[in-house]
Amino acid sequence: MATESVAGKPISYRPGTVLNNLQRGLTTLAGSSIVGPQRDDRMAPMEDPEINTLIAKVDQLIEICDQLHQHNRQLLAQERSWREERLQLIEKNDLARQKVEAMILRLKSLEHDS
Repeated sequence: MATESVAGKPISYRPGTVLNNLQRGLTTLAGSSIVGPQRDDRMAPMEDPEINTLIAKVDQLIEICDQLHQHNRQLLAQERSWREERLQLIEKNDLARQKVEAMILRLKSLEHDS
């Protein structure tokens, strides 16, 4: 569950609290360009179907955001694993190169000794 604040009021992103947060957030934003001008500093009442539709859409967005956050964590863990594997492969490659160079030097020294 993520929390933020709007004008000092905490806003939590939990599906069960969407309506309350939406009402508090919109009330806080009254008069701004997002909500539009209000008369007498009061919110115009929304009809229940509009609120329910908005709540459902916000809940869907929260669920999608949670899924994307989880997927992002998985991708970051996978990237970390691949980076570690890459470092190990680079070390193995360097060790193999050193061994081959040492064998070439030994062969050259045997060739000169003969």
